[in-house]
Amino acid sequence: MNEPKTLTDDEKAEIHQVSRQFQTTGRFGSVVYCPGGHINKSFFVTWQLEDRDIRHFHQRINTNVFHDPEALMNNIAMITSHLSRKLLAQGETERAWRVLTVIPTRAGALFWRAPNGDVWRTYAAIDNATNHPYASSPSIAFEAGKAFGKFQELLLDFPSGTLAESIPGFLNTRKRFDDFLTAIQNDGSNRARLVRPEIEWVRKREHLSDVLSTAITANEIPLRVSHNDAKLDNVLFERESESALAIVDLDTVMDGSPLYDCGDMIRTMTSTSAEDDLCLNNVQMRMPLFEALFRGYLSCARSFLSERELSLIIVSGKMIAFIIGVRFLTDFLNGDRYFHVSRPEHNLERCRTQFRLVQSIEEQEVQMEKCLRQIWNETL
Repeated sequence: MNEPKTLTDDEKAEIHQVSRQFQTTGRFGSVVYCPGGHINKSFFVTWQLEDRDIRHFHQRINTNVFHDPEALMNNIAMITSHLSRKLLAQGETERAWRVLTVIPTRAGALFWRAPNGDVWRTYAAIDNATNHPYASSPSIAFEAGKAFGKFQELLLDFPSGTLAESIPGFLNTRKRFDDFLTAIQNDGSNRARLVRPEIEWVRKREHLSDVLSTAITANEIPLRVSHNDAKLDNVLFERESESALAIVDLDTVMDGSPLYDCGDMIRTMTSTSAEDDLCLNNVQMRMPLFEALFRGYLSCARSFLSERELSLIIVSGKMIAFIIGVRFLTDFLNGDRYFHVSRPEHNLERCRTQFRLVQSIEEQEVQMEKCLRQIWNETL
């Protein structure tokens, strides 16, 4: 987990002003910036009330990505209310599982728009929690898989069609591939000549772009409300026990498929290499992590997944890693306009790690399928 860094006095004053717009109580204490987010800027603020501290999590919403913050926050309010009701009905204790709590503004709104146009929201901080940059052990993979399985299970009866599309086209994997083809054709940065092997590799796997969308369109698998960004760092763990405590970052929760989540879990929880690892030999899908991940996931998801959904889990892992890699390669071809880079070939390095992960899955696919089927049968 990235360690928060202290802000300057001027930056603290700015966040203090933001914090005062929300239903906070007590005396303003400390504020720290939380690095690591790719889209929104995040800050922890502590308010002191009598003999205890109250912590809040403020986020500046990136409206270049989320064009309709009202629809976004309405989604989150509906999701968190639904999750809370379901957990209460099941008799879950607060210690066992926690749901993000939206703190409204003093006017009762779900977000605050600053005079300069910035849009802010606030959550109650989930204390005694941490996250992990990668699954350092099978037990962490198990807990994370179980957490996303439970999250999907709790949302099974959430009415389809209710949630707004928070990022239009977010799940349109065909568009991601078409954007790649356009980048090759335009070649505005004259970089296509540098990545001919990668371009050819991607072209040979074009079919991966349509695997899930085709199955959904053909009614082979149902639309279900899913997280759609099921990365390991979106799971909070209890510090002492390392039990999964909460699923966070609900911005992309909308109608989709559990398989998008499965693909993201395979991509981020079965390899221990960095996303931009320069040594591709380090990049591999690790079977012990895969087995633990899906023992956890299917302990909850076995009750609602269909046989057809099960059959697409492995290919979903290939598809998500492939599409993420294609997006990195597309941005490299376009001159690094979307993803933040810290060196000239950063996006190229990122795409190569994703493509190597796809190859690692391809090399172990038969073994993965046998493992998954065994877990499925054991959970009957």
